[in-house]
Amino acid sequence: LHARLHSAGHLLDATMQEIRSGKYKATKGSHSSTMTFVEFLGVLDNQERDNLVVQLNDALQAKLESQDHQQVLMRMDPATTTRYITLGGLECACGGTHVKQIQEIGT
Repeated sequence: LHARLHSAGHLLDATMQEIRSGKYKATKGSHSSTMTFVEFLGVLDNQERDNLVVQLNDALQAKLESQDHQQVLMRMDPATTTRYITLGGLECACGGTHVKQIQEIGT
């Protein structure tokens, strides 16, 4: 469960960056089964928020159903020993647990 929730947070961030062209930066998140969220830096009015929720839901559903970029990739930077993952087209440094395929998030 934790790997699915953690990976979902990355997928949400990747999708937000795609939809809003990097306008909102993820600042923190939690991936526990009792409190799961990703917090973004920025201000939205109610209408913008409602529109964004619809856009995110549609885009996330399309990513979960798509056959493109399904594999979650991992690589290690040998110079810094930092582990990077690529999920949903976004690469980020992360040492957490992840699913192997994006479709596993929705199961």
